[in-house]
Formats: sequence, C-alpha cells, structure tokens
Amino acid sequence: MNSRLRKTRCSTILLLLAWTAQAFAADMRVWTLPNGTTIEGAYVAFEEGHVILDTADGRRLGVPIEAFGAEDQNLLCDLSGAEAHLENWLQDPGLWTTPAADLMSKYAAFGLVWVDEGLSARSHHPCLKFNGKKVWELLASFANGQAGQIVASLYNRGDAGSITAEQFKALLVSAQEALTRWSAAPPSPVRELRGPANTRVYARAWVRAPHQVILQWSLGANGVPEFIRMRMTPASTAGGASGAAAAAMAIQASATAPRAAILNSAALRARVRRESTGDLLLPDVPMVDQGQKGYCAAAVTERVLRYYGRDFDQHQVAQLAGSTAEGGTSGEALVESVSRIARGLDLNFRKLIEMEVQEYLRLIEDYNRAARKKDLPPFQHDLMIDVDLMYRTMDAATLREVRAARAVNMRQFFASVQENIGMGVPLLWGVMLGIVGETPELPQAAGGHLRLIIGCNPRTQEILYSDSWGSGHALKRMPLADAWAITTGLYTMLPRNVR
Repeated sequence: MNSRLRKTRCSTILLLLAWTAQAFAADMRVWTLPNGTTIEGAYVAFEEGHVILDTADGRRLGVPIEAFGAEDQNLLCDLSGAEAHLENWLQDPGLWTTPAADLMSKYAAFGLVWVDEGLSARSHHPCLKFNGKKVWELLASFANGQAGQIVASLYNRGDAGSITAEQFKALLVSAQEALTRWSAAPPSPVRELRGPANTRVYARAWVRAPHQVILQWSLGANGVPEFIRMRMTPASTAGGASGAAAAAMAIQASATAPRAAILNSAALRARVRRESTGDLLLPDVPMVDQGQKGYCAAAVTERVLRYYGRDFDQHQVAQLAGSTAEGGTSGEALVESVSRIARGLDLNFRKLIEMEVQEYLRLIEDYNRAARKKDLPPFQHDLMIDVDLMYRTMDAATLREVRAARAVNMRQFFASVQENIGMGVPLLWGVMLGIVGETPELPQAAGGHLRLIIGCNPRTQEILYSDSWGSGHALKRMPLADAWAITTGLYTMLPRNVR
C-alpha cells in the first residue's frame, strides 16, 4: 500500500487559570490573538511572563505575552505603566559585577524570570525597548554569581512574524546608529561569519568600557529576514586592546563562532550522575525556553548543541529547518536540517527509532484487533494516514496496551536510552502529546512534539525527560510503558569521535 503520512507539528495553546470576581465592564475589551482566538477581558497585571486578565464571564486568565500581537503588546505596555529601556543596562558601570540576585531585583521592571535558576533568565515584557523600538526577547546568562552575557532580540521571525527586506534594513541601520552614538565611535569592521550548512551571520562590534556590544543579523533563503540580536558582554581587555581593536577581538572570540573543543568519550561519561535511587542523569543539559513559538524542535536542538559547547541558537536552527511560530518544524525538515547542522559542527546525527508507514500500519492493525475485543470502534483510514487524527481517535488505554504488548520493541527503546545516557549523550525524543497524563500541565495539550531524554532509571523502569518550557519542565519522569506508547522517534546528536 502506498500510504502517506500527514504528521503534526509543534504547536502551543493558552494557559488556563483560576477564578476571580467579575471585572468592571468599563475595563473590558476584546483581545484578538494572532491565532484567531478572542478573549473579552480587563487587564489586571503582568506577572512572570503572563498577562493577567479578568474575563467577562468571571474567570481570571493568564495568557503568555508572546500570544499577543505587536499592536496589543504595545497597548499592554501602556496599561502596565512600566519602562524597560535597555539603554539603562548600557549606562550601568556595575552591570557585570553586581550579584545575580541584586541585579534581578534592580531590574525587576524588565520582567526577567529564571529559566535555569542562577544560570539563565528570560523576559518577554511588553515594554522592553532599545532605541525606542520593541525588543522581542531578553536573555541573561550568569556565571559565578554575576551576569556574563545579555542577549536582546531586536527582531526574530518566530516572535515578530515576517517583515519586508526594507523594514529589516531600516531596523538594522537604526540599531547600528544608536550603538555608534552610545559608544561615540564607529563599529569595528568584522568579516562575515559562516555557520553550519552555509548559514551566514553578519556582525558589527562596539566597545565602551565596561561593556562591549556585538550586533548580529542573518537572512535566510532568498533574502528572507531571520533575526537581529544584540549581545552585551563585559569589555575585553586582553592584550591591552581598546576601542575598535578590542571590539574586533571580541567578535572573533565571541560565541558566534560555533566551534568548541571536541568532547571525548571519557569527558561525556564523566557528566553522568548516578544516584542511589537508581537514576542515571545528565544534569548539565542547559534549559532553553521556546516560549509560545512552535519551536520545540529548534529549542531542543539548541539545548543539545549548547551541551556540547556549540553556540547555535533556536532561531538559526529554525532558519535552516523552515520552522514557523505557528506550525513548528516538520519531522522531515527537522531530520534533514539537524543532520546538516551536525555535519558542520563535527557532530553525527543518528536516527535510532522513527515511526514510518509500515510501523503505523502495524500499530493500527494491533489496535483495531484489541479494539474489537473491547467493542470499541476501530480506526479507519484511506491512503493517507492522518497521524494526529489517529492518536486523537484511538482509546488511550488500549493504545498503551497494544504498544506495550510488543515488549521486544519497548525493551529495545529502553536499551537505546540507557546506552546513550550511560555514554553522557542526551536523546532527542519525538512524542505525541495528549495520550498520557503529565505533570506539570503542558503549554501544548496535544499533537506532535520534540523533547529531550536526559536520564533513565533501570531499577524503576522510568524515563527522565525535559521539555523546553523553562525551569518547571527541566526534569520530569514517566513510566516506560507510557513513554513507549507516545514515542514517534528517537535521535542522537553526538561528537564524531564518540562511538
């Protein structure tokens, strides 16, 4: 049978919340989100990345700020009354020496929320601005209890949507002019940098002690604007250089260059933590928060790359994989693009498990046989198997039973996990959400998703996993039978010298 699969992509939904008293009708307005959802509610506050609304039907609703369009975000900024101008950071002489907790308190108005406690924080505050223009995301990285890098997204396609080449150029020129005014010197000439799969990242650098700023931007296929980001770090004084010379040194030494020392097998195995409970865990996999973008595949890939010391962020991965905020990354595009990224970074990409047509046909046959015994309706399909519809239609308990019944396949899945975790290698795990219950509640209720397996417990037969939605999803566990029931793919990306 020449069946074809229609696979789902990562998607996100709004987060629901608690009840409260009816808001005053005079404060009500209808908010129309880019995905077409409408909410009638009154603004209450902005808390930890969520806009709190009192709805007309008496609920209190928390909606991620990224779910709102640019026009509504501007209105929300006005309603919050906050000011969060990045120029304040660039004028702060103690930015890089202030203890992390004090810095978070000092700049509380910027809405930073911990992604990895003590290591990284993130903000999508609607009032974030640089040069009078919106900043879509702010990421702060900490080391030794102090800030080490701050990255501001002046534009990225995932959050801001598509813009014209003319708009992109105007935004870029405006940012460059603002940084030249700030530093009182022109930027250093920096040659074009090339990343994996022939991606190009352009950059300019400015220095004004104690800060250095690197402005980076990239265009995709056919000149499509992808991102503009501003990296702030402590000014380098290496070799006594200053001004343009220091900036040039900074850009060449910056994390833009994706190369890093190749890890060997011994170094990776040393990262495995073996607990008395039986857990085998990789605690050093960094967290990346994909937010409300359908960037689960891109964010997971970034996390693995950073684990290996490669700096290649989710916007660059999305650029190669063709991710969109609404649709995420298709499975085929992910495999192809991640493979190209891996080759360019001296890494190998391996497919350990991937559900193909024959596997789905066999699963349907097994399920329908079990469903008939329970007087449940079988799953019917034509030449195209709608995978999302299949999983939504099938009885979850029966699906779990028939997948677990093929014990050999489930044992092979766990053996692959245990082998790679024991080597210090995290696994990219393709799953279908909505089949088994998970805690905490996920921002995405159903559909295809990519997450990381960062551990396992052979004693309790559990999978230890992580989702790219911040610290609350950093480490979770699931019984093997549940994990196998939702599995659609399993992949690794690892150094070429690791066997």
